[in-house]
Amino acid sequence: MSPLIKDAIAYATAAHGDTLDGNGTPVIAHVLAVALSIRDGFPEHVIAAAVLHDVVEDTPVNVADIREAFGNDVANLVRTLTREKGVSYFAYIQRIILSGGRYAIRIKLADVNHNLSRPNGTPGLHKRYNKALDLLLPALANTNRT
Repeated sequence: MSPLIKDAIAYATAAHGDTLDGNGTPVIAHVLAVALSIRDGFPEHVIAAAVLHDVVEDTPVNVADIREAFGNDVANLVRTLTREKGVSYFAYIQRIILSGGRYAIRIKLADVNHNLSRPNGTPGLHKRYNKALDLLLPALANTNRT
């Protein structure tokens, strides 16, 4: 494992702390699962961004902090993957599709797939995630951008 990925894991672990998701699972377990699902064949900055994909959205860390700690490539992906307050979920998915390129789309697909694999108390979330897959999969097939 590269130093960049090790640093991203340490950073995300510190940022998320002992925070649990709605199922009572540590949030860090989710982000690590997302990163593990894309680890083969992707550059290390993409894997680092996958580890950090929820940090800005769920903790006091901001994109400037990520940029300072990990550089532009990681920060730009994390910024693309961060859903801003007040933005609808599907507007956020469309933004990823329009501006993210294949790396951001692939991380978001891994995120959605992992979320679909977990037990969840809100039936509407599975419908939302399946609709997101319907949008993201063709977008991935049609993009050449990184």
